[in-house]
Amino acid sequence: MTADRLSTTLSALADPTRRGILARLATGDATVSELAEPYDMSLAAVSKHLKVLESAGLVSRGREAQWRPVHLEAAPLQAVTEWLEGYRRFWGRSLDSLADYLKRMDAPRAPAKSKQASQVNRKPRRKPEPLSKITVDTSSADEATIVMSRMFDAPIEKVWECFTKAEHVKHWFGGKGFSAPVCEMDVRVGGIWKHVMRTPEGTDYPLEYVYIEVKKPTRLVWQPTNHGKSSDGPPTNRTEVTLEDHGDRTKWSMVAIFASMEGREMAIRMGYTNTLAQGCEKFNDLVKTF
Repeated sequence: MTADRLSTTLSALADPTRRGILARLATGDATVSELAEPYDMSLAAVSKHLKVLESAGLVSRGREAQWRPVHLEAAPLQAVTEWLEGYRRFWGRSLDSLADYLKRMDAPRAPAKSKQASQVNRKPRRKPEPLSKITVDTSSADEATIVMSRMFDAPIEKVWECFTKAEHVKHWFGGKGFSAPVCEMDVRVGGIWKHVMRTPEGTDYPLEYVYIEVKKPTRLVWQPTNHGKSSDGPPTNRTEVTLEDHGDRTKWSMVAIFASMEGREMAIRMGYTNTLAQGCEKFNDLVKTF
């Protein structure tokens, strides 16, 4: 699917009524009258929505006897799913890789020992303490937010450094198998973070954020530079990260603020929370190896 075609499909999906129509058609073909039943709008208004979906290739209309059934066309949805897969894997690995990177930075380097001494003095490994699990809250009925938190096994200074220095971010942002041909960070209020995420298959995803708040070493707030300016593509959000000092560990809390409840729900359906939860677990596994 070309970029323009992808934009057309995502724009068509941005409207909740059109998403509802597609959900209905997923259960079987229907007429315009049947599709209009759940909505307080005229048949003409529903027909306008159908024209948008038809232009995006998401529905087609047939003719059987005296009625014209509307049929769901799934091919464009599959193309969107494949496009989103790159972002899903990206978020699913990023925090995992950051934790691994932090652990390597923080681990003391022991002097080399001879093979014989290592065999004589080798001690049984101590069983690691259970890891804290991530918490996820998407229940707010008043605010379009997703709230997540967990503990990382690294001191706050290391976590802050790895979140704010390009030389570190390029090693974990995107996770295993991803690379960053571009990573430029101006970490100050109004500063820009430009990042190109390259998947293992070689597909590039350019990202650009602007910093809204920077308070070393406890708080970072950023959002895409096009946040609130375009209705095309997946929902964007403002990200607020708070770090809390717990000695040799750091509590990470994140609040993702979306423009609308619909945007939040779409992000959840796209796997936003599950992906970040998996990424945090992988991230902390990585931290322990440093």
